[in-house]
Amino acid sequence: MRIFELEQPGTWLISGTDDTRKVFKALLSNIQIVFYEANVALNMFEDCRSKNLDVIPYDKNKWQQDIAHRKLCENKIIETYHLDPIGDIEEIEYQSAIMLKRNKWVAGDVPMNHIDRYLFIYAKAFIYALDEIYKCVRELKKFDGVHKNKIIEICDLIEEKLPKLSEVRNSSQHMEERVHGLGAHRKPLHEDGGALWLSNLDGTRFTTTINGGKKAEVDISCKSLEHMRDIVQQTLEAFEWEGPKVHLPN
Repeated sequence: MRIFELEQPGTWLISGTDDTRKVFKALLSNIQIVFYEANVALNMFEDCRSKNLDVIPYDKNKWQQDIAHRKLCENKIIETYHLDPIGDIEEIEYQSAIMLKRNKWVAGDVPMNHIDRYLFIYAKAFIYALDEIYKCVRELKKFDGVHKNKIIEICDLIEEKLPKLSEVRNSSQHMEERVHGLGAHRKPLHEDGGALWLSNLDGTRFTTTINGGKKAEVDISCKSLEHMRDIVQQTLEAFEWEGPKVHLPN
């Protein structure tokens, strides 16, 4: 587990007017909270990858136990529903498979289809958190009382260090359009054909097709969060503060 640290330049924010200061406090607080979420998501993503949860080793004893367990389930299904062991074989196999799975779930086994989703859940949480930070920083450009030139530079830095972040996040939330080969405003993504990427993980790189039909990716890595940590730190430093500086997270 790795903890990414921040330093708030002071205890009390003094930039802006009474009204805008409330907005600044809310946005900066949300930026910090969501940054912690990104850190947690990254740690869980890396922990999941290190355990290779999608690779289940062959266990002969467990395999033999499953066969015996399934036979018991078949007998129970035949007895309960008064089925013909020969004529109703498909229904018996279907119902016994369901019973076997449910019994294993009660015993603590996790469905393979669920295990396969862990990495994607953590990857998406990471991407969504980074993009929410970007949105909050962009929102700060709308107000007086901040160093606007610095905020603009920070937004440009996000585009440089984490290119296509918002596009990847947007596509991952609009699969209902992407599966039809459609982008924003339901315009075709592939005017001349091509591969369609629908939320794939290539190692640590989350890839998807964005507007224009191009492939884009976000790396779920310490390097990406280091970039965002520097961006969040610069954002905090773009404001005026009073009081002792604060080390984060608590």
